[in-house]
Amino acid sequence: MEWSGGHTTLEALICGLPVVTCPGRFLRGRTTSAMLEMMEVRSTLAESKDDYCRIATRLAQDPAFYEQVKSDISKHIHHLFNDRAFINGLEDFYRACVSCIHIRKR
Repeated sequence: MEWSGGHTTLEALICGLPVVTCPGRFLRGRTTSAMLEMMEVRSTLAESKDDYCRIATRLAQDPAFYEQVKSDISKHIHHLFNDRAFINGLEDFYRACVSCIHIRKR
């Protein structure tokens, strides 16, 4: 069974830990990149496997880069939790589902 990593990513980001990702063509590869994009933290978004390794290595070896990414996460983490667009979209979805159920019952 494959996992998206979304929950793990949220836990890491809440702790202020840098996360590196390389979005692929499936959702499981895009969940983390979407979170980083929402936070405008793009320095750990890799474009390839080689880029992923380069970013991860830099985080491990460059304390200034590591601290900068942590700082960027801290400054922008609120974007993940205060985005009403997601909540409004989910509400609209549920309303549409309920409307379909009511229509079918008639």
